[in-house]
Amino acid sequence: MAENLKIATHETSSPETGALAPVVQMPSAQKPKPESDFPFSVMVGDVYEGPLDLLLDLIRKQDIDIYDIPIARITANLAAGANNGNSEIYVKNLLTGAVTLVSTDANGVPGNGPSLLPMFSPDGSKVAFHSSSSNLTPGTSGNSEVYVKDLAGGAITLISTDINGAAANSNDSMLAVFSPDGTKVAFESSATNLVPGGTSGQQVFVKDLLTGEVTLMSADTNGVQGNSPSSDPNFSPDHKAVALAIDLRAMGVCVVGDSPRA
Repeated sequence: MAENLKIATHETSSPETGALAPVVQMPSAQKPKPESDFPFSVMVGDVYEGPLDLLLDLIRKQDIDIYDIPIARITANLAAGANNGNSEIYVKNLLTGAVTLVSTDANGVPGNGPSLLPMFSPDGSKVAFHSSSSNLTPGTSGNSEVYVKDLAGGAITLISTDINGAAANSNDSMLAVFSPDGTKVAFESSATNLVPGGTSGQQVFVKDLLTGEVTLMSADTNGVQGNSPSSDPNFSPDHKAVALAIDLRAMGVCVVGDSPRA
């Protein structure tokens, strides 16, 4: 709808030549002026040509500051069905320009909660992300869970489960990353039910996408879990090791310029 975007102009005489020259009135960074004085005229239709058209309409019609506009309200029209105001995951094809809504169930129904932090598989065929939606797969209740979406077929898999498929019982499974060969996903979670014997606190796990096996990575050589929060997993290039961050402050270890947590 770019053809509907108009810029108001007026004419003034040049001090050098006396000729009339157009002067373009540009919008200020302040709150929008009353409609009668506003330099833009935006006609709103069913489809916006781009985020700028929608942004201008939100500012003009709803009298809100540009800094107060939630990003979800600007991106809600990027793909069909994405109109629930939640943070969503999209994939943009850089060759065709096509935009695909990824944070949906297998039938294309958008998630009913926020979805965040997408990560491509090495071959680009899948996207891992975490979401607080309760409708992406059966057996979830709105906790933050880790999912993998197949971009070709649309199938979606719940990753933050035990080997039998029971969903994590905490609200903070997140930060998924694929192994270099795409067969495993590492993530962090405070769930206590992902491995036999249970765990406590924030730990790092690896899910085998082929077998469903879940392995506790934030543990010593005897399998004893770490006694400090572990996060930010990352595979080695040969996918034989996983690096993770450990919060030393929670263990009372002082870092230069820092102080231990209470």
